[in-house]
Amino acid sequence: MLQRVQTKTTHQSNVIEVLRQKIVAVERSEDNLKNALSVEKRAAGDPVVAFTATRLGNLTNIPIYHTIVFEQVGVNEHNAYNSNTGVFTCPYDGLYEFASTIVSAGEQSNLNFQMMKGSASIAFLHATLYEYDMGTQVAVTHCNKGEQVLIRQATHSRFGLPGGFCTFSGHLIHMY
Repeated sequence: MLQRVQTKTTHQSNVIEVLRQKIVAVERSEDNLKNALSVEKRAAGDPVVAFTATRLGNLTNIPIYHTIVFEQVGVNEHNAYNSNTGVFTCPYDGLYEFASTIVSAGEQSNLNFQMMKGSASIAFLHATLYEYDMGTQVAVTHCNKGEQVLIRQATHSRFGLPGGFCTFSGHLIHMY
């Protein structure tokens, strides 16, 4: 009886060793696949997502929370910026950088704008009432696919933006 138990134990030890070797081989294979995928991703690179747009027309009597439309698009790689609505829609989860400059028309009040990601303000732009004073902000932020970024008026102003001087730009830094 003892001999049979020892034989069975030896057999089970051999089976365990074979299974251990198979697990090690599967883990090595998984690591190799992960490395190959990582190399392929690096070779392919992140997709190019970038835009820059300029406000052409003068804009006056801007209501509070009005989205500013930058209608002249210079670059719109991946077509994520909508020049009809002024909204950039993130096509991928990732790290993005956005920049905007506003310029005062030199009227009787300061200009205050917000860079918005969804319902959250991620940057505040301010230009004084002095003619052609400007406010510029750059924001780096994590975005999920489908999130929207825009520039909007933060306070009501009868006065506004001179055409050709105000810009909105952005690009994907790294996709997740």
